[in-house]
Amino acid sequence: KINIDDWNRKKQFTFFSKFDNPYTGCTTLINVDNIVKYSKNNNISFYGLMAYFVINAINKIDEFKYVLEENEIYKYDKINATFSVLTSNNQINFSRIVEFNSFNKFINDFIKAKEEAESGKIISYEVAYNKCYFTCTPWMRVTSVQNPMNYKNMDSIPRICWGKYFLQNNKYMIDFSIQVNHAFQDGYHIGLLINQLQCDIDNFLEN
Repeated sequence: KINIDDWNRKKQFTFFSKFDNPYTGCTTLINVDNIVKYSKNNNISFYGLMAYFVINAINKIDEFKYVLEENEIYKYDKINATFSVLTSNNQINFSRIVEFNSFNKFINDFIKAKEEAESGKIISYEVAYNKCYFTCTPWMRVTSVQNPMNYKNMDSIPRICWGKYFLQNNKYMIDFSIQVNHAFQDGYHIGLLINQLQCDIDNFLEN
């Protein structure tokens, strides 16, 4: 638990948490050539691969581990993932929480959770604050994303979306959108995340 008086974001938290809409974000391009090819060569879900690299990058940046939990602030050891899918009748469903873990463990758990949610099974809601929301639009590119929000109940959960990957200069790219609570992260921290994500993808080597 964090004592807000000792927190270096006390000033920013106090300021932005008073807003009706304290959320901010951006959309940018990410080079995903390495992991698209890995996905194709190994018949592994690109959704799962991308989710792993995003949650891995988030867990490398301390500012994304501060969480609002029932009007108190906590710093967690890890942030986990939950995501949306389409069922067989093209309706949205939400996965169970997938714990951040080693590459192979996370990918296996993600695929199981994806298949479970795609079946249309209603997944029991798990009360957890140390998580990110992931979604993707593999049928189209995105240049901005507006997330449904309940402004009466502020949270600190990052909301992340990416679009259809496409070729640009013979490299696979995606549009990557992120929304955060400005009381917890600034554009600088979003930039740290984007740079970390790109670095990790660029340096990913097939085993």
